[in-house]
Amino acid sequence: MIYAMIDLTSDRVVDLLPISGDPKLACSKRLELFTKELADIYAKLTGDTDRQFKDLSEAKEAVIQEITKSYFVDREDDEHPESPGPVAIARRICDELAGHSRRDIIEACARAGVKRSTAATQYQKWKSAHQQATR
Repeated sequence: MIYAMIDLTSDRVVDLLPISGDPKLACSKRLELFTKELADIYAKLTGDTDRQFKDLSEAKEAVIQEITKSYFVDREDDEHPESPGPVAIARRICDELAGHSRRDIIEACARAGVKRSTAATQYQKWKSAHQQATR
């Protein structure tokens, strides 16, 4: 089992740590098993079962990138996401309706199929980011 450490302020996976492991095994064997487990996770995320990793750090980096792509909106791609999820839709609406009331923006998000709680959260993140940018 692997524990993903996530930075909630930036919606990024920052590290992956093994939770279980036989403490009786040599450290090198535990690292080998952890790398194998990461390769299995990578294969499940990407469908690429042939990928070989030279070491643990390469495996961790590849899995972190895939988890981030799969579960979080890439802020660099927010302007033109290929298949926008509710977060990207809410952020786009916030940008388009800048200057409108919070209620109007959340209502527009709801009409676009975004849950109100998601819309409210993304509005607050959007508003905070824009306030910091103008300081």
